[in-house]
Amino acid sequence: RDRDVTGVQTCALPISNQGIIHRGWWGASTAGTRLDITIYAFHMPAFFFVSGIFLCASVAKRGEGRFTLERMRTLLYPYVLWSVISMASVNVLAHFTVQEHRDWAHFLPSLIKGYGIWFLPALFACQMFGMALRKLPGAAIVAIAVLTFYFVPHTGVVWLDLGLQFFPFVATGMWVGRRYEQMERIPRWLALVGAVALFGALLAATYQPWTAYKNIVLLGGAIGTLMLVLLARSL
Repeated sequence: RDRDVTGVQTCALPISNQGIIHRGWWGASTAGTRLDITIYAFHMPAFFFVSGIFLCASVAKRGEGRFTLERMRTLLYPYVLWSVISMASVNVLAHFTVQEHRDWAHFLPSLIKGYGIWFLPALFACQMFGMALRKLPGAAIVAIAVLTFYFVPHTGVVWLDLGLQFFPFVATGMWVGRRYEQMERIPRWLALVGAVALFGALLAATYQPWTAYKNIVLLGGAIGTLMLVLLARSL
């Protein structure tokens, strides 16, 4: 459960929907775009939240050194490997796809900044932040993460900026820990009703321009993640 593979499932639906949008299968309807915005409001926050749930237990089990090396192997190594494969394949298939030929001279700077599958190095950064702060009270970790999110300026390094953006969800996962199992006490019908209600709240939060982008990131991520937890309980 602490192998950080949740992103495979959470990325599948928006990618499929984007394929439908690009092919024009939604026609004149805006449903595809609305669905895309709604999914993106929570699919990455949920991914980072789940990784935070098992972080402290994983560090305690492996120790800081082994934990860091394992995360390098399971997050940074796939990031570098897939980036190389993606770069090479795009150049080979550029004549047959809508993607443009890429210049290898720009590959290393892009790799360092975290373009492409940015969520792997971003998650690595979050895991290191969490490991460093894990001995603090959970509420303090969340407070630090939120303050960092709001007040640390962008660096231009994609994986670091997005890591700081999603660290509040990792911190919340660390705070919750194994207490998420208490959700099993909620009746299935009530969990389903709650999930539907939260989906409606998520639609309202993402389609009303009443607040700043950063507020929407935290609000949409929190609502959507809880919605998924309740949906999982109902199923």
